[in-house]
Amino acid sequence: MTKSAKGSPTYMAAKPVSQALRRAVWDMHVGPGVQQTHCGLCGINAMSRTQNNGFDTAHIVARKWMVSDEKINVLYLVPSCKSCNSQCENTCVLDFLWCNNRLATLRRIIMVIFNAFVTQHIHELSDEDRMAWRVLEHLFGPSRYPAGGGIINTKAIYEIARIEQQAALIEEAAQLTRELQSISTQLKLLTEAKIQPMKFTGF
Repeated sequence: MTKSAKGSPTYMAAKPVSQALRRAVWDMHVGPGVQQTHCGLCGINAMSRTQNNGFDTAHIVARKWMVSDEKINVLYLVPSCKSCNSQCENTCVLDFLWCNNRLATLRRIIMVIFNAFVTQHIHELSDEDRMAWRVLEHLFGPSRYPAGGGIINTKAIYEIARIEQQAALIEEAAQLTRELQSISTQLKLLTEAKIQPMKFTGF
């Protein structure tokens, strides 16, 4: 990042995404064992993990706002087809999905990013910091990108993140309840069981 004559920051184009980072982005959003799929943003155009230039990496924070010395990591990129990446232009991917009413895709990407972030920082986060909307704010919010490169539709997108995390926790609680009921049933059977002597018929 440099400064203009008036002292305001001038943002420069980000460095090209390395092949190793491209693979990591694919593995996180698509899966390491998947070689071909459809674009995760539009669901229409085909993408390939192995083919050269088989997919683009769309920047969640628009590239024009990423300063030249800033390190891009897997949490800031999403695999996309060339068409979707081109349409995003200088728009945050999350805003792009919101404005195009692709809410199912938006919810999925939010939770992939959230789960990856929490996994990476599991021992560093308080309970309050493990809320999905706060993770989005930390990664892409105006406090980090005041020039406008982060999420613009913050209220709507943060609310989607909150509801999606709530649904995931409710399902997790339901699964734990089912497991607890199963364990309780097994414990009851074991407790009430009457031991019968085993009969050996010989060898």
